[in-house]
Amino acid sequence: MVSPTRWRRTIYLVLAVVLVLSSSLLHTSLTTVRDTWSRGPAGASFPPSIVLGTQMLGSFRGMLVMGLWMRAQTLQDEGRYFELVQLYNWITQLEPGIEDVWVFSAWNMAYNVSVAFSLDTPTGYEERWRWVQNGLAELRDRGVRLYLPSSYLLHHQLAWIYFHKVGRDSDEAHWYYKQQMAAALHPILGGPTPDYGRLARALDPDNDPMKDRAVVALVEAMRAAGFDPLARGLDWLNAHAALPDGVKPVVEAKEGSPELDALDAFLRARALRDRWSIDPAYAKQLIDQYGPLDFRQPEAHGLYWGAKSLEHVRPTDNRMFGERMVYFALVQIYESGRLYYDPARGLFDRRIDLRFSDWVRDHFAQIFETYPEQQEGGVDSAYRHWMHNAIVTLYIYNEKAKAAEYLKSLADEYGRPEYKLPVEEFVLLQVKQDLDDKMYEQVASNIVGFMLQSYYWLAYGEAEAAAGHEIMAQQFHRLFVERAPERFLKAVGSWDNVKRAARDFALSEEGMPKPLRDELRRILGLPPEEEAPTAPEM
Repeated sequence: MVSPTRWRRTIYLVLAVVLVLSSSLLHTSLTTVRDTWSRGPAGASFPPSIVLGTQMLGSFRGMLVMGLWMRAQTLQDEGRYFELVQLYNWITQLEPGIEDVWVFSAWNMAYNVSVAFSLDTPTGYEERWRWVQNGLAELRDRGVRLYLPSSYLLHHQLAWIYFHKVGRDSDEAHWYYKQQMAAALHPILGGPTPDYGRLARALDPDNDPMKDRAVVALVEAMRAAGFDPLARGLDWLNAHAALPDGVKPVVEAKEGSPELDALDAFLRARALRDRWSIDPAYAKQLIDQYGPLDFRQPEAHGLYWGAKSLEHVRPTDNRMFGERMVYFALVQIYESGRLYYDPARGLFDRRIDLRFSDWVRDHFAQIFETYPEQQEGGVDSAYRHWMHNAIVTLYIYNEKAKAAEYLKSLADEYGRPEYKLPVEEFVLLQVKQDLDDKMYEQVASNIVGFMLQSYYWLAYGEAEAAAGHEIMAQQFHRLFVERAPERFLKAVGSWDNVKRAARDFALSEEGMPKPLRDELRRILGLPPEEEAPTAPEM
């Protein structure tokens, strides 16, 4: 006869086996649920050094992180931002899965530490830019690349710093930041529109150029001549004539060859990926979707990381933050995304890019189709505000048919009386309203635009219309000078500066058709275009 104790042991053993088997069967589904709802990946995603260090601390790790976090709050309240840099670094080492620490750390460097350096010192601009870059790298190169590659929050915050800190004008040094980005990325990209499909193919493991015998032979020949293309800067890719004399004949002999082209594409693509974390294949996808993005500009990076964030939305995230980031970036690209850059002549200028008007409009339509509830919220207000500005801008830049088309679409969608006005009356109404609402940046752009329209009428032989637009531009400039803050006045300059800027744009290739340019030159008493130096777009 079997004793009750033995029966109980047998039953307990069977139950233990069943429970172990059940837990193993549920492991996969539980892991899926955890990854879906968790804001960070499992610890196995972290480098071994981090996993070992945190495991050795055991339960004391949580207590240490809590103590450091409380200390961080104290330093934040006291404004001791430099000490916070090291403290946040310790916290991210101990608990790299906490997203908020990465965000606070990056913001501290980009927004707090950077502005601690006075621009009145010789190195003020450089130091500010260095700390803004440190903040970007904290999210881009450490947080996203090493620890939390699926974090919606980190992608979104990275997009915001590019868009707001570098792309907007909240920091007095913002123009310097933009110039430094262009200077760093121009040698890599070679211009505004490189062939991103070509760059993507250069990083394809199945088509690795460095496994091609002809490419390897070219690299070895350049090394033998005293120049290692894999370890040097990329300026030579855009100007072979600037190569050292010893290696110049080697490269010139390969001009137009498949191996030189393959090496060129590989070096550019590798630098774009390793230094800026930009995947050329994804950049091409965005360009196909949104238009000719110029990745020498911060707004293009903001759009890139904003779009990337939408790939990592989890049930606990608000997807509209990412959607807004994309349309914020698109609108800013439309407003100032055309870059004129010639480092040899010290030329750096950002202008409105009318090519993006339809892409911005289409993106709003896509948001309303995907999220019908947004037609009653803030996105709808942003859409109508942008459409008002776009109509004015298109009209001023002689895109009257498109301006009228946009106004008619508003009338069809909303039926408001002001949308049924003739486009000319609507434009005047908006410019006056912008001054009343202190939209100084927008009005400044419109003043130049009215003067540009005056030159159009002059070239067409309509002297009275030209004079009328010039009088209007001058009146708005006078009102602008009376009302706008000093920092905006410096950007616009004197009335003579406005006229010169409008004239230079009108005489450029994108300003007017050549017959009109020739006529305007004749009227203004300027030499023919063939004799006049022009500023290249690069």
